[in-house]
Amino acid sequence: MDPLRSLRADTRGATRYTFFMDVSLRRIALALLVSFAAGCGFPEGDYGFNGGNADKDAAVDPSTDTFVPDNATDDTSNPPDDVTGDEAAVEEPGSDAEPDSDGGTEVGPDAPDVGQDTLPDVPPDVPKDVPVDVPPDVAPEAPLPPLLNVWHIPTNPEPPTITMRNPRFPAAGGNVNIYFGIQPIGQTTGANLYWWWSGETAPHVVAFAWDSNNGNNEYWKAVFPMPARPVGTFRYYIEVTPKFPATNSTTWLYGTDSATNTTYSKTTASGSPYKPDVRLPTAGGDGGVSEIVITEAMVNARGGTPETPKEWFEVFCGAPVPVTLDGCKVGDAAAVHTIADPELILWPGIYAVFGNTMDQANMDGFLPDYAYGSTSSIQFANTGDTIRVLLPSDTLIDQVVFSSATGFPTAVFGTDAHSMQHKTLTPSAVDNDTGTNWCQSLKAYGLGTSYGTPQAKSDLCAP
Repeated sequence: MDPLRSLRADTRGATRYTFFMDVSLRRIALALLVSFAAGCGFPEGDYGFNGGNADKDAAVDPSTDTFVPDNATDDTSNPPDDVTGDEAAVEEPGSDAEPDSDGGTEVGPDAPDVGQDTLPDVPPDVPKDVPVDVPPDVAPEAPLPPLLNVWHIPTNPEPPTITMRNPRFPAAGGNVNIYFGIQPIGQTTGANLYWWWSGETAPHVVAFAWDSNNGNNEYWKAVFPMPARPVGTFRYYIEVTPKFPATNSTTWLYGTDSATNTTYSKTTASGSPYKPDVRLPTAGGDGGVSEIVITEAMVNARGGTPETPKEWFEVFCGAPVPVTLDGCKVGDAAAVHTIADPELILWPGIYAVFGNTMDQANMDGFLPDYAYGSTSSIQFANTGDTIRVLLPSDTLIDQVVFSSATGFPTAVFGTDAHSMQHKTLTPSAVDNDTGTNWCQSLKAYGLGTSYGTPQAKSDLCAP
């Protein structure tokens, strides 16, 4: 063999071997790069890659050393064994990539290295017109229909000639009439009144009934009873149901004696219910006209010593409106106690008792309306003392100074287990200063072991 011919053959073989090794290594490197960029893991098969999408599967064209899609017209993923020197021509690095059959650009060896951290963080199933932070299957919440045009202002003269809470300050044992108005006529199928008294934890529910029409206003009414001896107050709110739920929402009413509010929320209404306005009592001072009058006292309580836990005294409310005693003071000649009870509200004409304790046994079978407690140091002396009621400012509302020196017979205030009683049916802060206007109680109460009329009007000391 010609030595030159042999050398050429060897050189050609080495060149072909070097070419295929170079192409193979570059194919592997590029396959790994593209598979990582597509997030599809390591390449599968013979140096190809499968990204889970058929139109992204690619192979390497050995003539150009670039990836082409599997669905390209000419599949050149496997180069022929008899590649000639001309066929083995390799595209120089840095050459421009050619467009693929889909109009995109094939990835060439000089394509930029795109890592996963540069891919847009958008879920693949989110429509383009939906923000990525809004789940595509959740529609925006539709606004609620507007509230009804309803109102309840307790002091308003509606319906005509009466107020929307009638009477505005109901009497003990009487009925409370509650009205609400709605406009225009025919917008509700009914309503409920939720009301409760001081100390109750759950409201009573009363249905409204249609009452009357006046022009374009429609009025509905509900009724609830007052306690026989109201100490405390009532609260209430209203629920109105729309006739056309697609047009209006259920409307809750709450407010004050002079204002009404509407809301979508029952919680809001129940947290700020209507309740009657109250004020402090007027103070005429000792001997003047006062709205709180001392009417009875258990000075020498049953059972000897200690007597203090069994002592009590009674007052009458002569105010024309409910009054609060919260912040007022009660006491004897030497000590006072400040009342801390926002629910201690006295209604017109009622008798309320202040006791040393809320223990029913000590009180001989009844519970006082307020307990000033043994820690207050209030203790009535059996030989004579003072009972007094004061405003928060220490202005005297009423007091009774009882002793033999002030004209009170000892038998009236000093007899064991018998209260002393202001013997009048029209209590007066003037008349109760005179000892002869008091008497010794003779009628048993409670457990039958003590005598008096606590929380009730005087019996004029009848047996």
